[in-house]
Amino acid sequence: SRRTGANSGRRTQLMRQEIEDLNALGLQTRAAAHHEGLAEIELAAGNFAEALAVLKEADTILAQQGERSHRSTIQAYLAETHERLDDHGAGRATGLLDRLRIDA
Repeated sequence: SRRTGANSGRRTQLMRQEIEDLNALGLQTRAAAHHEGLAEIELAAGNFAEALAVLKEADTILAQQGERSHRSTIQAYLAETHERLDDHGAGRATGLLDRLRIDA
């Protein structure tokens, strides 16, 4: 509905502002972790491609920071989002890479 779409847009805007504020404070890892919430909003709105872009950005940031805990969660969401986009091979590959990193 229109109202749901408007609420989703407002939540997205607020979440993006929060991420921007955290980055401005030098809290890149925390900001990247907030991408998970933004991706959940996008997924709920059916914006799978946008959710995928948000998750990839978070994964890149967390990899640069050497962060593993939040990154494994982001990678699980990446695999799920690839599956939703019918990119089953990428979803399985992301999940496999995640398992390999955790086992290492």
